[in-house]
Amino acid sequence: MVNEQDFYRLALQVHGIDRQQLQCVEEMAELTKELIKNTNRRFDNLDAIIEEIADVEIMLAQLKMHYNIETEVAESKQKKFIRVMPYLQQEKAAG
Repeated sequence: MVNEQDFYRLALQVHGIDRQQLQCVEEMAELTKELIKNTNRRFDNLDAIIEEIADVEIMLAQLKMHYNIETEVAESKQKKFIRVMPYLQQEKAAG
């Protein structure tokens, strides 16, 4: 099994941050394309969606590692969860 942190570190060393940032944008665009196909065209492309989500998560992990912002991103997510949760609960109750 490959250690994720070692993989991210090596990818950043080999390709550099500029190239990896552009690759991240490309992977997000590919995920966007697959989601649009699935929603607008009712296309059965779950395997492609899984693959593109994995690609995007790999690239995002590299960005968090490069900028050393793992903790800050986690904190930002928690703030968003706290802010949005009451709205979601209200929407669910409204049915």
